[in-house]
Amino acid sequence: VRITVEPEDRWVMVFRDKTEELATENALLTSEDRYRRLVEQIPAVTYRSELRETEVVTYVSPQIEQLTGYPPADWVATPGVWAGSIHSEDRDQVLAIFNQALTSRTDFEAEYRLVDRNGDVHWVYDQARVVGGETKATTFWQGFIIDITGRRLAEQALRESEARLRSYIELAPMA
Repeated sequence: VRITVEPEDRWVMVFRDKTEELATENALLTSEDRYRRLVEQIPAVTYRSELRETEVVTYVSPQIEQLTGYPPADWVATPGVWAGSIHSEDRDQVLAIFNQALTSRTDFEAEYRLVDRNGDVHWVYDQARVVGGETKATTFWQGFIIDITGRRLAEQALRESEARLRSYIELAPMA
């Protein structure tokens, strides 16, 4: 800053060492990058959702697009994408579980079918924990969705195989 001190002009400068501030900022960015890479590369969809009667997703990881065909931006920008993606035969039961968890402000857990953009059905396991903020307004769900279609198909094949075997045994002339 230029100031005038009679009879001449002078300059006043202030220097501040920003080394520590920049190091802290760099460490935060590095930590954030590590966390983002972890979340976006695990074989599960991670999400954050507000505890409201209408579904408000504030974050969903990129894996959601592979599972459903809908990009993360659609899930965040369009309330109702999740409920609309639940298989019609599962929707009422899942929404009842959701509403019970919402009312009691407790964790949410369900196995159900999601229908992707192409109409293909995927069995999923969805679990969300309530994360408490300082106020009711800052409390939210933080959760994950895992595709369990392979497991469900294997269980169904096992049940069918056991039923076939049981019928063979029951029809056999000798016990």
